[in-house]
Amino acid sequence: MNLFLILQSVLIALLVLALGAFLCFLVIPGAAYSMSTVLGLQQRADTLKFLGIGAAGVLVALNALMSYKHAREMEAVARAQANAAVEQARATAEQARASRDAELGQRHLRLHNGVEHVGHESVAVRLGGAYELLHLAEDTETLRQPVLDILCSHIRRTTGQDTYRRRHRSNPSEEVQSLLSLLFASRRGICKGLEIDLQGSWLNGAALCAAYLCGANLAEARLQGADLVGAQLQGADLSWAHLQVAGLSWARLQGADLVGARLDAASLSRANLQGADLARSTLRGAALSRTHLQGAFIVGANLQGADLAEAQFRGVRSHVEYPDSFNQRITESIGEETDVSGAIFGGGLTPEEVESILDGVYHETANALREKLTPHIGKRTSYELPEHSGAVIGAYTEEDAEKWIAEYKEAMGEAGEDEG
Repeated sequence: MNLFLILQSVLIALLVLALGAFLCFLVIPGAAYSMSTVLGLQQRADTLKFLGIGAAGVLVALNALMSYKHAREMEAVARAQANAAVEQARATAEQARASRDAELGQRHLRLHNGVEHVGHESVAVRLGGAYELLHLAEDTETLRQPVLDILCSHIRRTTGQDTYRRRHRSNPSEEVQSLLSLLFASRRGICKGLEIDLQGSWLNGAALCAAYLCGANLAEARLQGADLVGAQLQGADLSWAHLQVAGLSWARLQGADLVGARLDAASLSRANLQGADLARSTLRGAALSRTHLQGAFIVGANLQGADLAEAQFRGVRSHVEYPDSFNQRITESIGEETDVSGAIFGGGLTPEEVESILDGVYHETANALREKLTPHIGKRTSYELPEHSGAVIGAYTEEDAEKWIAEYKEAMGEAGEDEG
């Protein structure tokens, strides 16, 4: 028996005793005298008052005890409810954790299956694996870069094989073209903000119109005859890439690294190359009409036979040290006059060099390029813009620079690159 029950029993007994004494006092004549004597009270009224106060005190104590009991019971209920809530929360957390673990396991399984299928002998199975991985990347943002790395690695490995290059000299295989379209055209949102590595890939004749390739590593890639019209290539590394006869009209190449790139007979009309590094590049017979080259670096570039009608050469530089930062390239050339003295615009070619240049050009374009280059054979090298070239020279303004920098920052912000 606990303390509460003992106290309750004692108080009830005292209450019964007090009430019994009170009744005896009123009913039994001799009881009043006896009680007064025992209590040491002389007056009947005093005795009656004492008994009433005693009974009331017992009732108050009993009520307090019952209130305490009720409070304890309520506290117990509240504690039980709190414990139940804690248990429920714990159970919910465990369930959520189990669900996450199951989902993570499912994702890893999908990733494993996709990678396994991409390495399959069958082209259809490989493409199916690529679709699996792309859907996984759509569902899980943290897996986008790994998925892109896997598929870019597959493209590099596939196109790096000698048998592939012999078989697909001027056009990509259906598999490679499908992957390029999936990654950089139809699903452009997946690649934004990610690192694209296609260094050294053999992508001649690839259809990459309006492709998203900001900041992409395409160094030493083969892109002869590729369709890159309107492609986003801001900040891309195209150093020593082969881009002969490539379609680059309207392409956005601001800040791109085109050092040593071969752009003979390429179409760059209306392309944006502000702040691009074209050092030691070859642009013989290239279409540069209305091309934006403000602030570009062209030391060592070869432009014999190029169409320069209305090409923007304002602020072009040849001899100063060229900064790595796009912002610096553009801002340091504000107000600077055109300097093309480091680039070759005429002469300086031998018959052997012309034939070597034509080796990287498709047959249907080779004759037209030969006609453009033949007048430069055996002639003295010229470092001046041809007379009546139509190129626009001079300096650009701070307002122009701010506009180009803002556009570049927006593009490179999406690519997750350093905007400096």
